[in-house]
Amino acid sequence: MSIKIGLNPNPNLIVGTLSNSFSAMEKLGDPVIRPFLQDVIQFSPLLNTLVTAGGQDLMTPFKVIPQVGFSAIADFVVHFTALAVYTLLATTVAPVLLKFTPVLPRTSRFQVKRLTEAWKFGSGLDYDDH
Repeated sequence: MSIKIGLNPNPNLIVGTLSNSFSAMEKLGDPVIRPFLQDVIQFSPLLNTLVTAGGQDLMTPFKVIPQVGFSAIADFVVHFTALAVYTLLATTVAPVLLKFTPVLPRTSRFQVKRLTEAWKFGSGLDYDDH
């Protein structure tokens, strides 16, 4: 998301929003902040961050919407929903599919493995905390 061209937002809005977000992530601990700082976005940590940040400042969404616009928020919701779906598929459907791969033909086995890898990667569940 970015500020619309021509708008000159209050600098405190940006700093305040970032401060609120990082404060929420800090409260939630390393499992939330580490992946984020390494550019890995995961559904559960993001959801927890949004809820915690919202609890700290209920007005944040109302301050941000006029600056970024409804289309940017709608786009975020679409991507957030896709992240949730990929997480659900990677954690529930993928393990079941992978159990059946040994009995599948080679080509199908390859396709199933790549599909489950796509769900895992797309959900950020490939992150390994070093």
